[in-house]
Parts: sequence; structure tokens; C-alpha cells
Amino acid sequence: MVSIHPQVERLARRLLRGPAHSRGRVAEARDIAWSARRTMQPALHGKASPEVLRLLADPALRHLVLGQTAGADTLVIPGRVNYHLDLTVDEPTPDDPIFRLYHKAIGSQWIPKDTLPLETDVDPMRTDRLIFPPHLLPIAKHPVFHRMNDTERLELGYLFLSWSLSQFYYGEQGARAISYRLGAEVPWESARQMAATQALDEARHIEVFRFYLNQKLNKHFAVDPNLAVLLEAICQTPDWDISFLGMQIMVEGLALGSFRTIQTATEEPLLKSLLKYVIKDEARHVTFGIHALKEYYAELTESERRFRRDVAAEFAWLIYQRFMGETLRAEFFPEISRKDWITFVEQSELMKKYREEVFSRIVADLIQIGLIDPTQRRDAEKRFESMGLLNMKFESTDQLFESGQFSA
Repeated sequence: MVSIHPQVERLARRLLRGPAHSRGRVAEARDIAWSARRTMQPALHGKASPEVLRLLADPALRHLVLGQTAGADTLVIPGRVNYHLDLTVDEPTPDDPIFRLYHKAIGSQWIPKDTLPLETDVDPMRTDRLIFPPHLLPIAKHPVFHRMNDTERLELGYLFLSWSLSQFYYGEQGARAISYRLGAEVPWESARQMAATQALDEARHIEVFRFYLNQKLNKHFAVDPNLAVLLEAICQTPDWDISFLGMQIMVEGLALGSFRTIQTATEEPLLKSLLKYVIKDEARHVTFGIHALKEYYAELTESERRFRRDVAAEFAWLIYQRFMGETLRAEFFPEISRKDWITFVEQSELMKKYREEVFSRIVADLIQIGLIDPTQRRDAEKRFESMGLLNMKFESTDQLFESGQFSA
């Protein structure tokens, strides 16, 4: 490893380049070099390991010698995630929609133990308040379902709900991870503040879903492989806005629609109340994504937008496949072929509701941020059309949120 001392000297000499008569510049450069050496002296002359020196070398050069933050509005700390720190201490403009959303977020925080009836007895086999109506199960029209008795159908509804809530639990963990990233990397201070409130929201959602799965259902399932692919791709992309697109618009949009569908269908009071509060949070998160990405994508080139449009189509397909519930088929109905299973799921009443509540809203939000145009027939639009999603009537999440339709 090259020691810091010679680097400081070389950079100091670079600072000397300029008019030969500039003695003040020479003195300033020497003063900078002396100050940098003094600051780094413990690491240079002590017994610090090469790893410690390597950790300190780059930021010391950039800030102590080159003065990169002098007069800057933002400090960008490079890494796998580029951390942005605001250096202006400016107040956000009153008409900043994300700043207004942030204030709604901090005023909408709720504490599960103070808000929800957590003591509610949950019995998945009760017929007077169905935890999930059997007639909405994705294979309700399959012959194997007709051969079941009422108890078996109730149990299947319980297992389906446990599987669904398990996937929501994993999705909330992905959302928490992306919130952390956005709080560091998104280039607007108001958006970083908003992302910080979302991280708390996601932690609360993880808490309540874990509680319900463990304490009330006593059953959970492994993550669906399609969801695992989606979450890993969203977390690994080097582009913060694609993480934002995948999580805020796609996964959060999926969650929002799914929660609304189940919240309408269930008669179990604790789950109904829990989902009511989570839905309000999720609607705010999707609205956050729309406001941020609409502005950001307007500045991209057509080539950059095309890449993100194609990414959105692939993400939507993974979400669509996740709703097929292949892991449920493999565990409980191995005698049904994959082809027959998918045929029944796609034609089910539940999938119709999901198309109307989940996918139509995602497409509306993609239209709102300028990625999808139903009047076009590009590859991405054709992908959405092949899933039966492009020509549905819909309103975007931000329009519904601003009109108060997601209020708890």
C-alpha cells in the first residue's frame, strides 16, 4: 500500500501549479500539507494496520487536501451505496410534494400495542367470521376442491392466508432494506427524510406480520422463489432509482393491492384492523415513489427510460408468477399438473380481483411516472398486454391517496 505521506506531498505539489509569482499559493499549499500530515499523524506514525490506513486514506485526501466539500451543497460519500449528506441547511420549499408527504408520514405513525386489538382470539376454523372465504381460493373451481368437505376447505383457506402473509412478511423486509438505501442515496434531502420515516413503517409492518403469523396463525411458509428473485434483483442493482422503482412502485404496489383485497375478504377483526393501518402506510410509500421518480425520469434519456421500462415489465412478470402460488401446489396438490394449476389460478375470481386491485394500479403508477404509455406498442407495453393488464381502467395510487381513499 502507498503511504499517505507521499500522496499528500504530491497533491500539495499539484496545488502549487499556477502563476510562478503566487507565493501566497505556495504558502497555502504548504499549510494544507502540514495540516493534513498533523491530522493523519497517529495513523501514519503509530501502529495502525494497513487496513486502517486504507480506510482513512481516500477521505483524508479528498477532504483534508483537496477540500472537496468547500462550498458544496451535498457531500457524496462513495461506496457500493453513495451516501448523500445535505450541507446547505436550507429549508425545503413549501410546495415540495415529498416534503408535504413527509409531514403526513410523521403525523401518521401508529404503535401496534396501542392501536390494534392484539388480544383478539383468532380461530382459522371459525365459520361465523371466516379468516379467508374458501370460494375465493385460486382453485375453487377445480374438481379437487369440490371433493373437499367444509372443514378441509376452511383449513385450505387458513393455509392460503398463512402463505400469503408469509410472502408479505418477506416483502416488508426487502422494503426495509431499500428504505435504508434510499435514506442514504436518493439525491434530494426531502426524499431522504421521507425514506427514513418509511424505514420505521417497514419495521412496524414486520413486527405486526411476524406477530400474526407466530401468535395467531402459528404457521408460516418459505419465501416464494419468484419473490426471492425479485427482491435480490432490487437490492443488488447499482442504480438507486431502479431499487426505488422495483420496491416503491412494483413491490409496494403489489402489497397495497393485495392488502386491500384480503382486507375486504376477511371477516377476522384483528387482521382487518391490522391491514387497515398497513394499507395507509403502503399508499403513502407508493405515492412517495411516484413523486420522486416522475421528476427524476423526466430528465433521463430515452435509452435510459427504455431500460427502466423493460426492467419494470420483467418485475411485473415476476410478481405475476408469484401470484400463481406454485409452492402451494407443490406442497398440497402435487397431483395437479403445473399447467392445470396455472390455468385454474389465472381464471379464478381471486386472480380477477388481483388484476383489478394490484396490477391495474401498478400499471397506472408506471403511466404516472412516464414509463408506460398504453397508446404505444413497444416491447414493454406488449409484455403488460400479454398479462391482460394494459387496457384496464384505473387511477394511480397518488391520485387515490390525495383524495383520502386510503385513510385508516
